[in-house]
Amino acid sequence: MAVASFVNQVIPGLNSPLTDKDMSVAHFLYNNSEHISNVLDIDDVHVLALLDIIERFGLAETFRVHRIHRHDIIPEGTIKLEENLGIMNGKWNRATSVQDLDFGNIHATVFKFVNGQATAYEFAEGPPVLGANATALIDDLIKEFSLYLEIHGLGDKVALEHGEFQGYQAKEILTEVDFDGVGTIALPESRVNGGLKVVTSWNVPPIGQFPDQPPPGQTWAPMVNESHKVFQNSLGNQSKLSTPDEVIEELLSQGIVQ
Repeated sequence: MAVASFVNQVIPGLNSPLTDKDMSVAHFLYNNSEHISNVLDIDDVHVLALLDIIERFGLAETFRVHRIHRHDIIPEGTIKLEENLGIMNGKWNRATSVQDLDFGNIHATVFKFVNGQATAYEFAEGPPVLGANATALIDDLIKEFSLYLEIHGLGDKVALEHGEFQGYQAKEILTEVDFDGVGTIALPESRVNGGLKVVTSWNVPPIGQFPDQPPPGQTWAPMVNESHKVFQNSLGNQSKLSTPDEVIEELLSQGIVQ
């Protein structure tokens, strides 16, 4: 494991409080990211190298490699906030008004590196999920991860994702599907219909395993059949879908999930 240095980089949403300015920056970064349907490939060599950096600092349980992308453009004054769906072990990521946020009860989940600074642009409910020994290692991880992106010109393709990934390889990965006006729903991959999926994040492989390809942590389903692209889905009653039960019912009725 790498040796820690004193934490000296201020990272709003991780080791320091968030502000309204951070939310404005997050909104800009998210909306100016490439749509998931248009993202370019990232060489597996780079993904594996970045996963190795995370593993060397012993932070595989709380960090992974993220493919920079966006889904629908979000309205002014909002940011993307993830919450537990409460059904099917899923998650719901949607545009949320900054005015409705409790800054003391959210944390950053995705960081783009802007001039070497880890800058948050997606969030989730609750405090950061850092272990007792993680805080002292974050600064070194940020520096090495950022340097690798700079050297290889990956700053607009790769971000660092924060979450609770302990034992994640033993679980079924989640697949994202999009609803216009509703947000992005992430459900266990086996519940989502469709063929080839786009990887949106990669997990550090289990100890002792050295795969030729980085193991996916989460994916996105671009279509459910030959003519129906999920990201172009339009619901006649989308304004009424406000609860997890209603969203799942609509997904089931359209054959998007099973």
